[in-house]
Amino acid sequence: MNEAIHLLNEIDRYLNGEMDGPELAAFEQLRLQDPGFRAKVDEQLEFCKVLRSYGERRELQEKLSRIAALIPSSRSEPEILPEIKVPAIRPVRVLWTSIAAAATVALLIAGASLWFSGYFRPDDSIRYRELKRDLDYIKRSQNAIINDMKSSKAPVNPGKFGGTGFILSQDGYLATNYHVIENSDSIYVQDDRGNAYKVKLVFQDPATDLAILKILDSTFRMPGPPYSIVTRPADLGEEVYTLGYPKDNIVYGKGYISAETGFRDDTSSYQVTLNVNPGNSGGPLLDSRGDIVGIVSGKQTPSMDIAFAVKSSCLEPLLDSLSQEDSVKYNFLPSRSGMLAHLSRVDQIRKMQDYIFVVKVYN
Repeated sequence: MNEAIHLLNEIDRYLNGEMDGPELAAFEQLRLQDPGFRAKVDEQLEFCKVLRSYGERRELQEKLSRIAALIPSSRSEPEILPEIKVPAIRPVRVLWTSIAAAATVALLIAGASLWFSGYFRPDDSIRYRELKRDLDYIKRSQNAIINDMKSSKAPVNPGKFGGTGFILSQDGYLATNYHVIENSDSIYVQDDRGNAYKVKLVFQDPATDLAILKILDSTFRMPGPPYSIVTRPADLGEEVYTLGYPKDNIVYGKGYISAETGFRDDTSSYQVTLNVNPGNSGGPLLDSRGDIVGIVSGKQTPSMDIAFAVKSSCLEPLLDSLSQEDSVKYNFLPSRSGMLAHLSRVDQIRKMQDYIFVVKVYN
């Protein structure tokens, strides 16, 4: 019994945003790995929604009752003002209590409609949450970290924050979110085989929350990416998927475009029904053909499956703004668009995962 109560208390702390970085990361990881635990969290979320809705209705009912008590009873004698004589117009008797009562009722009806529609009820519980990953909670031996990194190019400690990036060119340009690398002293990226590389920040755009990185190793080369950046708008209801690093190994997520604008109607982003977690920031959002339509950036809390992604069309101006020697647009071949379209989803992921990197930030 005590364990059940403790579990409910922890879920409530999670839903109310009361957990710190290490707790939150551990909780998210457990929810991701344990379907039974995830179901308990979802049930508690729905229960809290019902309670909140019931409380709001009760509060409004009490307000309406208090206002109604101030309206004079219809059995009381109406206050009749003296006749107002106007030439060529019949005398008029004005019943002020009736007018006041009618106006009050109309006002209450209009106010109640606006209240239930949400006009007077800004929901402070709905928040935007960036999806960079706090790495301080990782407690691993130094030898394990060295074995994972397989390279002396990066520090042996795991870093402070982490996210996801994806390759833009054969010579090591990558895209990620600006908030992942913001205020960093040094940045490293690591592929799915554990090879780590130091990178430099080439271009940043806080307005669109995008950044472009470049691997500093001059010997770095890999085949051109098998995907292309799509500049057309994604369709409402279009199926999409993402690859990212909310864990130490790459994670696949599947969803669909649920709105053509992002958080608070941001026109530079999509709303996506997709389960994402800290560490997914900067990961590619891909269409069924395996091309990039967005860059995952955040989620809506306390909802479990409402995410947001910067539209891929916002990346194009950044590439155009790079200097000639740093330009990566030249390395994008139009013929690569739809290169993976004929493959199954499993085969698309197999071809693509070598181009998705962990981004680790040190400061």
